[in-house]
Amino acid sequence: MNEKEKIKHLSWRAGFGLSYQQWHSYTKLNDYIHDLFEHAKNVELLGEEVSNEEMQSMMQEDKKDLQMEMRKMEKDANFQWFQQMQKDENALREKVTFFWHDYFACRINNSYWSIKLNNTIRENALGNFKILLTEVSKTSAMLRFLNNQQNKKNAPNENFAREVMELFTMGRDKYSEEDIKEAARAFTGWRSNRLGEFVFHEKRHDTGLKTFLGQTGNWNGDDIIDIILEQPQTAHFVASKIHQHFVSETDDEKQIQWIADKLIENNYEISPTLRALFTVSWFYDSKNEGSIIKSPILLLVGMSRQGQFEFNDTKKCIRVQQSLGQILFKPPNVAGWNEGRAWIDSSTLLFRLNLPMALEKRKIATYKPTNATPFELADFLFQVPLPKANYQLPTKFGIDPMLSFMSTPEYQIC
Repeated sequence: MNEKEKIKHLSWRAGFGLSYQQWHSYTKLNDYIHDLFEHAKNVELLGEEVSNEEMQSMMQEDKKDLQMEMRKMEKDANFQWFQQMQKDENALREKVTFFWHDYFACRINNSYWSIKLNNTIRENALGNFKILLTEVSKTSAMLRFLNNQQNKKNAPNENFAREVMELFTMGRDKYSEEDIKEAARAFTGWRSNRLGEFVFHEKRHDTGLKTFLGQTGNWNGDDIIDIILEQPQTAHFVASKIHQHFVSETDDEKQIQWIADKLIENNYEISPTLRALFTVSWFYDSKNEGSIIKSPILLLVGMSRQGQFEFNDTKKCIRVQQSLGQILFKPPNVAGWNEGRAWIDSSTLLFRLNLPMALEKRKIATYKPTNATPFELADFLFQVPLPKANYQLPTKFGIDPMLSFMSTPEYQIC
């Protein structure tokens, strides 16, 4: 890859693609990387701050009114997040927040808690993984979603402990059933109150000795997280997820281990690990080009940024997300969304190929044409070569070249 091709490749890995103007403004990869991390220092939170008094008042509302208010809150947050993803200066933090949103998948019927979880993630998305894991684990959304409210001394609930190990840190079969039971005992007392605040109920906590992953002590939840992060398999598991999302959907054990080593070397700091990843030579290997099938959100935000589509209607934006099969704040389960080929079948591919034209013709989004030749646009849009015959289609049929090229199978990958 030359410098421009590397910038294009990284723009899809560390963001949602570049606008045509922004892509032309960069000639050096290092300049683009510098700007990505500089802009990522800014954190834009979702929603509005809700005071304890306002939260108390909300909880006392009629159930039907409360449900309506919660639904509106979630839709507003969805659209706000989508709009933030579209901004050039937000690319890296929003992309990494989106990654952790799937990694720490959570779906709960309290929009305030869901938004609070998202803000916890976005504040810590590029910070330390231990802090991120701990803060996420202590949110009301996650504690309630994984049933730790029901986890108490003499009657432990193992669900929270099991998912923390299986889905958030170590992966399957890296611990015993006894380790799950002992970890669950350590997490007793971790709860949230009606305002969504973390509280530790000492009377519910099991203070007995616990043996977890071969270590014995009077462990609490924070101790369990410390012990988990001491395990080499934890770094490998996190690295495998980073590789899948930021490098390629095809596993490469050497590359995954390299990322794991960087995580340990950086004491689980995410930002320097990603910066190292974005500058290592194999990140730009040709085998990694076009190796990721765009998720619905990546596709839709990328189209908005590259094709200058502007959504002005919350309902229409969410309806398109729903039709594509991925709605922000609504992962299917605790394991998150199935990635890769799971996004594509005959019906979803047809919908994707028709989407650019439909957005413009049905006025679902405002479209602003880009002043460029078909050859210039093809060079800008695609990571894999477009068949030469396709270059003539826009002129032959009088179609806008941007819309035409976005309606191809080649645009579904990056």
